[in-house]
Amino acid sequence: MESIDAEVQIDVSANLNISESFEKVSLAIKNIFVRSSPVRQKENVGFKSNSIGDLLRIHEYIRSKQTISVARRRLLTNLKGDETFLLLNRQAAFAGSIVICDSDAESPLGAIRLTLRSPDISKVIDWLAPRLDKSEPWLRPKPVFD
Repeated sequence: MESIDAEVQIDVSANLNISESFEKVSLAIKNIFVRSSPVRQKENVGFKSNSIGDLLRIHEYIRSKQTISVARRRLLTNLKGDETFLLLNRQAAFAGSIVICDSDAESPLGAIRLTLRSPDISKVIDWLAPRLDKSEPWLRPKPVFD
């Protein structure tokens, strides 16, 4: 894994529904964030980290499944200031897979939310999901017709 020199705050959380056990939601998170130790936070399960190494599995997945452009689009679309996020399907995570969602509704029990904050957020995004071409059409303004 190539590394980057960037400060990052990682916040991972998932709602804990009444019908679910803490252990199962925690396992779904641990399947993606291997070094994590999720804790219960009221009605959520999650963890916080300042280590870019905790993103290793996502970094590898994005490349192995050739989902760089999907991940990059979501990270850039969700970008506000020095913060962005990805939504991950919880059922897929429980089964050991990573599936990026466009909305929380794509995961029936609710998605796992990965929030990234960094003063160098563009550097973090470029490391996690590098630019494949210079056009990135989803960033261009849509034409307005009269």
